Amino acid sequence: MWSLLSDPEKFLMIRKKSAPKVVSGIRGSNFFNYAELGATARDLPPGYEYLFASRRVGYGQVLFDECSKTVLTWGIQSGAGFRVAHRHPVQANQENYLGLHFGLFRTAAPCRVVYVIDEPSRKGFAYGTVGGHPESGEESFIVELKPDGTVVFEIRAFSRPARWFARLGSLFIRFLQQHVTWKYLDAIHEPVLRRNFVLAATKRSYSSPNGEAKVITGSPKMHSLFEKK
Repeated sequence: MWSLLSDPEKFLMIRKKSAPKVVSGIRGSNFFNYAELGATARDLPPGYEYLFASRRVGYGQVLFDECSKTVLTWGIQSGAGFRVAHRHPVQANQENYLGLHFGLFRTAAPCRVVYVIDEPSRKGFAYGTVGGHPESGEESFIVELKPDGTVVFEIRAFSRPARWFARLGSLFIRFLQQHVTWKYLDAIHEPVLRRNFVLAATKRSYSSPNGEAKVITGSPKMHSLFEKK
């Protein structure tokens, strides 16, 4: 594991051929705090909590371009209420710092971009957690223009507590994660999704009343349900 963390750039998955750029920030050369870099682009690794979310946003190239810009400029995170240190366009190996205030709860979440997808009909990126983050794991944000013109936004994630307070409040962290994920789905484009906020934050599987969006979470025992098909 130490060999992986000592050379994180070796494991970066870069879809667009450009030199990785690290943006100076809170922790200028912080290492990833997990080993399975890039796993959101393939089968998720065992031993984590899992999350899958999707929203059918609408139709057409114009909408796809708008959603792509939102994703690739940290608009999902800022739109969900995070304080984003850097709003530069996403680049592989870029560091950022996300802050979230939720009532009396405050958390700081340093992260680093693991890979970027820049294809004609598929755009997005994944970031991984680094030292100082309350959890360890990875989350991807991908928008895709389907052959029939449908624009779909998807999120995949795996994570587990990395600090004592995250372990102590693991149930609360899961509820918070689900709540924030629905905010991510809202942030991709108007309108805001209608939902039961209590059920959306607490149920392992919940879909919006109109069927356009869903969020599913699972424990380590449910790993097989989250394997990429």
